[in-house]
Amino acid sequence: MKSVIVAKFGASVKAHRTQLGLSQQVLATRADLHRTYISDVERGARNISLLTIERLARALETSVCALICESELEGGTIAAKAEDQGREAV
Repeated sequence: MKSVIVAKFGASVKAHRTQLGLSQQVLATRADLHRTYISDVERGARNISLLTIERLARALETSVCALICESELEGGTIAAKAEDQGREAV
């Protein structure tokens, strides 16, 4: 059974990857991981280490915090949630 947070994190990785217009293969090369590993992460089939999260964040030109925080938000990004609450995103 998939963990909800693992599945949401995978969706966050996929969203960042598609926003950059990268294929799974290109992301895998940038992060020095195998393409099938990227697929497993995006599907929520892998519970990955913090070191791998850091590698993915760098490859996706974002922060570890952005990947994790956005995976916990439902229905939008940090900036969108902050705007809805009338404050700037950090």
